[in-house]
Amino acid sequence: MKNKYLKILIVIIIFISIITLTANASTVSIKDETVYAITDYDGTITNLYVVNRLQSSTNTYIDYGKYNQVTNLSSSSVPNIDGDIITFTESEVIKGGLYYQGTLQKDLPINLEISYSLDGQVISGEQLGGKSGLVKINVSVTQNLYSEKVLRDNLLTQITMKIDNQAVTDLNTFGATTVLTGQLITITDTILQGENKTMSVSFMTDYMTLEPIVISMIYSSLSLPPSMVASIDEAPQGFLSLSNAMNELANGSSQFVNGLNVIAVRMNEMQLGLAELSYSGQELLKGGNQFNEGVNQLLDGSSKLLQGLDTVDQGNNLVTEGFNQLQYALNELDNSHQQLLLLANELVHSNIPSVKALAQGVIDEYMAIALINGTYTTVVEGYQANANGLHELATKYEVFNNNFTQLANSTRMQGVYYQAYFSAIDEISLGYTLLYDGFKDMPEKAEAINLGQVAIKEGLNEVASSITSLFNSFTGEAIEYTSFVDSRNVVNSLQYVISSKSINGSLESEKIIVEPEKKTLFQRIKDLFDF
Repeated sequence: MKNKYLKILIVIIIFISIITLTANASTVSIKDETVYAITDYDGTITNLYVVNRLQSSTNTYIDYGKYNQVTNLSSSSVPNIDGDIITFTESEVIKGGLYYQGTLQKDLPINLEISYSLDGQVISGEQLGGKSGLVKINVSVTQNLYSEKVLRDNLLTQITMKIDNQAVTDLNTFGATTVLTGQLITITDTILQGENKTMSVSFMTDYMTLEPIVISMIYSSLSLPPSMVASIDEAPQGFLSLSNAMNELANGSSQFVNGLNVIAVRMNEMQLGLAELSYSGQELLKGGNQFNEGVNQLLDGSSKLLQGLDTVDQGNNLVTEGFNQLQYALNELDNSHQQLLLLANELVHSNIPSVKALAQGVIDEYMAIALINGTYTTVVEGYQANANGLHELATKYEVFNNNFTQLANSTRMQGVYYQAYFSAIDEISLGYTLLYDGFKDMPEKAEAINLGQVAIKEGLNEVASSITSLFNSFTGEAIEYTSFVDSRNVVNSLQYVISSKSINGSLESEKIIVEPEKKTLFQRIKDLFDF
């Protein structure tokens, strides 16, 4: 019997619990959360609050959260706050839902840091207002690993900066998206889930002002057709294949660069060799000219010597002719003395002293003439031999002189050929110099191309990784939102809007009252990416 009562008691307790849970379920409100953050110039949060839109089937709205201050934005009713339970009791169901705002202190899913520089020098945003010069602004967004992981998953972030087109020049957005509307330039950059990124903007200005920098965040999980999912699955592999091909191309380009460097070194060595050859050629030409000059002087002396030999030979001919005439006269004299000799030989034995003396004188004269004739014959024969030798020397020297003349002519022609040869070498050297001047920068340019190919390969790898990361979030599953304020809340949507101080010398209001329009997930993504 005791067990029976115990069972009845348990059933009653379970029944009461079910009724209580059902009642609570009927009163717990479905909500949309929009988290607003106001930051200082450097991105430090100075005010954080949440605008909540509660929907309920009754006039009672219940929400969870520990706020510093709560303000009803839809009516004048004051909420009942019991610890972290907030209850609004209205006179009737509010069409479109009840809006209220609550301020709190809590870490966002991201960390934000904003830095400024003026003409290359770091400066605070507060000091930057009204300044002129080259301004650079860096907006860095990193994942806050101390916040709940569920709040960081599937989170897409967009940085938006608006600049007056008439107030700046030389704008550089470093790859961020730029849209010009009238005179207002809107610069945006998108950060995928789990990604850390810095948006940089630089420009010249005469008077620095800047509207608040806005960082918007929403959660996204897109549903894609199966055929597109299959194509998307193939895309990263395609980029990786292209990256591998680019890597092979980069390796080939690297070898090409090495080859160009070797060619450049060899061309430089050839240029130096041609320069040395040209210098040696100039020295050889200089020596050749001196040799030609000496040969010409020798040729001139040889010609004069040949002319002297010819003159001596002609003189010898005249002397020989004189000797012949003298020989003839001596022969005639000898012949005429032959008869006198016969008579003298007969009279030499005469008893008459005068006749005997005369006869002896004739005999002595004949003997003297015979002696002279014999001596003369020897002299003539010697002179004739000398004259013949001199004539032969003159004849052979003429042949030598002719050969020497040919040598001089050949030497002169050789100088002409050498001049033409080394002139051609100088032209070749000049051509190689021009060729080398045009070629010497090619290895550096090819190296730049190779580095570009390596960068493209790395970029393709990053694209493949980014595509994989991006489309991993396109699960096709509905987002199950977790409340930023309290995990017990049933959340229909959650988004964040962070706004920095404007740079214009005045303080930005730290309270923004916004009644967010209920939008579909696609509409919110469209707003985020400016479709």
